[in-house]
Amino acid sequence: MRKNNLGFTLVELLISISIIALLMVAASISYSKAQKSGRDQKRIGDLRAVQEAAEQYYLLNNGAYPDGSNFYRSNTSWSIDGQNILQSFPSDPKGDSYVNAGEYYNNVADEDAYCVCALLEGNKGNSSVWANCNNLSESNGDYFCVKNQQ
Repeated sequence: MRKNNLGFTLVELLISISIIALLMVAASISYSKAQKSGRDQKRIGDLRAVQEAAEQYYLLNNGAYPDGSNFYRSNTSWSIDGQNILQSFPSDPKGDSYVNAGEYYNNVADEDAYCVCALLEGNKGNSSVWANCNNLSESNGDYFCVKNQQ
């Protein structure tokens, strides 16, 4: 007489559930890394946009950058003769403004020079020293910094 098996054994079910759980853990780790990388890319893009705007401001403002009080305010725009150069200082991808996100951001600015840095979540920055724009040639620093081009 033949026994008719119409279901799975307990061992088969446990093995299947274990494999699915391992795949979900691997997927969540990859997703977390992708999110961090995406936030870092936004920080880098934001700082490069600020750098481009500061250089344009410098050219239109007779060789002077925005002063420190106006450089970093997230609700302040940079305009010269009615031409809007930077609509507003960008916000950090985690939701805070860069100005208030002390753990992600530091700056030095006056009308002659500026240095803007953001702390990255991965080691892909160009500086290992907070707000040090003197040597921006590293490839595995914790910070990404931009400085005046002039």
